[in-house]
Amino acid sequence: LLMPGPRGNPGSEPAEAQPTKQAVYDTAVRLFARNGFAATGMRELAREAGVNLATVNYYYGSKNGLLKAILEDYFAGAMEVLTASLAGDDGPDVKLRRYVAAMARYMDSVSDKMLIALTELPHDDPDITDFKVQWFKQMTAAFQGGLGGPASGIPIAVIGPAIAGLAASRFLFRPVLEKALPPGSGMLEAEGYPELIADLFVDGFSGLLAARREACDD
Repeated sequence: LLMPGPRGNPGSEPAEAQPTKQAVYDTAVRLFARNGFAATGMRELAREAGVNLATVNYYYGSKNGLLKAILEDYFAGAMEVLTASLAGDDGPDVKLRRYVAAMARYMDSVSDKMLIALTELPHDDPDITDFKVQWFKQMTAAFQGGLGGPASGIPIAVIGPAIAGLAASRFLFRPVLEKALPPGSGMLEAEGYPELIADLFVDGFSGLLAARREACDD
């Protein structure tokens, strides 16, 4: 995905400007994910990126501009996962299972951006709130259409956030789980995690337990 910014198409900028802009963006992703959006100062960000404050402001206008660029990247990728997973003529359960697993893999690949998108909720900032609302509306419409349309009666406004929360739980709780679980247990490894989350969401705990028992019997 192209990294967006408040000054238009990044392709219109000189090629030599791109590494600097990318350094600012990558630094913002790292600091916002580790320290939080509110706790990250612009001067700290500029220092960590190896640029001056004027450079950060030139590319993104403000800290909010940086946050919106990261959110744009994350939600655009999430929308691609959604539309690809729900395409075709398969039944809703098959599509849903495919989507949950794909979303878990996507979150794993962009875990820092995911943490920012799901945890940074400056509700006192109407601009950021409206930005997220617009993406939520787009994804809800795509979700609804992919699973049978409004007549299906599927509560998308409940299911969508539930999928995001379940798929993200491994990353949101990882700092605690890494200390709580036995060293070397491998319980937090990504292998099999997307499918496990998909099975849990679609079949529920009882269905997951039955499937595991059946697998053991075989």
